[in-house]
Amino acid sequence: MNSPNFLKNLVLDNWYKVFIVVGVVLFITSLKFDLKVITNRQGELLAGGLFFLGIGEWINDTTEQHIIPPNAYNGGQALLVTFSVWKPSLIGLIFDILGLVLLFSALNSIFNYPFLRTTPTLPTPTGTPNP
Repeated sequence: MNSPNFLKNLVLDNWYKVFIVVGVVLFITSLKFDLKVITNRQGELLAGGLFFLGIGEWINDTTEQHIIPPNAYNGGQALLVTFSVWKPSLIGLIFDILGLVLLFSALNSIFNYPFLRTTPTLPTPTGTPNP
């Protein structure tokens, strides 16, 4: 039985496609193994953020082509110019926002920023227990 090779058409030609692949690999790794540097929850948040940000940017990124007519500057022949344009769409922006929220949440959890804590910690006088 022949199984199709899914990876033969995988081309990582843009940064957002790399984010998608890294997000999927990190998510599978955090589900399968016990991560040593960060917790599995932090790994899943980070992976989800990378994945959704990559999907959102892939949706928002479009390719445009323009034909430049022949003239003296391009050697008398027509040129086909292809370039990438960012055109935001609603679903792409939703994925971008979801990815950024997950990334921010993961980084907040990893680095434990003191100004983002939900419960304030107050200094206690020495000798009294902290509740």
